[in-house]
Amino acid sequence: MAQHIKQTGVLGEVDSQPVQSGGTATTPLYTAGDWNIVCKIEKTLVRIPLESRIIIGRKGVGDQHIGFDLMPFGAYEGGVSREHAQIILKNGTVYIEDLNSTNGTRINGFALQPNSLYRLRDGDEIEFGRIRMTIRFEKRRR
Repeated sequence: MAQHIKQTGVLGEVDSQPVQSGGTATTPLYTAGDWNIVCKIEKTLVRIPLESRIIIGRKGVGDQHIGFDLMPFGAYEGGVSREHAQIILKNGTVYIEDLNSTNGTRINGFALQPNSLYRLRDGDEIEFGRIRMTIRFEKRRR
């Protein structure tokens, strides 16, 4: 009996129920410094250089480790934790991990289990609490 492997799911998890995913069947290998993550939040586009680790949350006084601050998008009112999630680049693949946030993280409507890696794909819709964005991967111009 064939099993369907989740396209957006915990690493190594196999399930008979497919999870809605974006992107194409083939995903390029991503490298730090060569790609941007383009986040569309409402009508605003934000470009973030892809690094090995990007913390997403609410930046407070002295919080220099937050790589993507959602405060300008109503993070506090939208239920975003200070250290809500992180994006990790591992072996050419981009993953997201919920950092045990209060209001959770979703990919394409799928609620993530805290402290587990989930693969990100071009076109995925991510929700941090009630802040929703669509992500794209863009090759940086040199």
